[in-house]
Amino acid sequence: MLEVSYKFIIILSVIAIGYISKRFKVLKETDGDALSRLAFNFTLPSVIITVFADVKFEKSFLIFPLLGLGIGLLMFAASFIVYRKYTKREKGMLTMPLLGLNIGLFAVPLVSAIWGEEAAKYLLMVDFGNAFIIFVLCYIVGAFYANDKDDANIRNIGKKALKSIPLIIYAITIILKISGFYYPKFVTDFALLVSKANTPVSMLALGLFLSFSFNKAQIKQMIRFWLTKYIIGFALGALVWLFFPFSHIEKEIVMLAFVLPTSFSVIAYAVEFKYDAKFVGALVNSSIIISIVIMWMFALFTI
Repeated sequence: MLEVSYKFIIILSVIAIGYISKRFKVLKETDGDALSRLAFNFTLPSVIITVFADVKFEKSFLIFPLLGLGIGLLMFAASFIVYRKYTKREKGMLTMPLLGLNIGLFAVPLVSAIWGEEAAKYLLMVDFGNAFIIFVLCYIVGAFYANDKDDANIRNIGKKALKSIPLIIYAITIILKISGFYYPKFVTDFALLVSKANTPVSMLALGLFLSFSFNKAQIKQMIRFWLTKYIIGFALGALVWLFFPFSHIEKEIVMLAFVLPTSFSVIAYAVEFKYDAKFVGALVNSSIIISIVIMWMFALFTI
């Protein structure tokens, strides 16, 4: 128990360094943009290649991308009930953050450090389905509720997806594994070296992004968002835990996946479609704090 807390404290210290550096103007929030792009386009793809290097791909793994896809679709369905009395733009602003999960930048470094790379492979498979939610469904929702229906076409969605290096690496990696081949040794050795930077780079970027500035009149909307996200997440996680024929570690990772924070991508969408980006950012940041506490408590009672 002390070892788990010690690992969390180290990781949280890196986040705190990022936040304090921003507050004292040692680093700027724009530096967080650069670090997140570095993590998203280089260190996370390297983690994907490294984690799956020694994994024997099994057909049963395909359930995990479906779970990543399913949680997003269920949250989308729930949004029609939860936000039925809201204005169209409010629905868009609140539904986008409800759908996607922050797996690559937030969860993979934490899970790798606390639960190990064996657990990370399941989380990465969940993220393969989650990526479609972030780059397709979230984008469509944002465009539709913003009345920018022309932006929600196949061409624009395809461009968003094709720009996602992790999504491309996921697809190539899975195809190679299914076919019985894998990357050359030089690629896997290079990826192993780069992947070691994923945790510090990702956590430092999270610290630089942390901000809790928002309109206090929106607190009710924020509370409704938290309750919807985490009640549904816990309920679905409990169903998987009780009724799916998974191993113990698989159940733990799926349970964690369903209560992860909101994807950073929705902030970019909020800016693009002229929603209240500051409020969307507050939703993302507050969900990070809540999810860290949940993961810490969960680790203490399960490891």
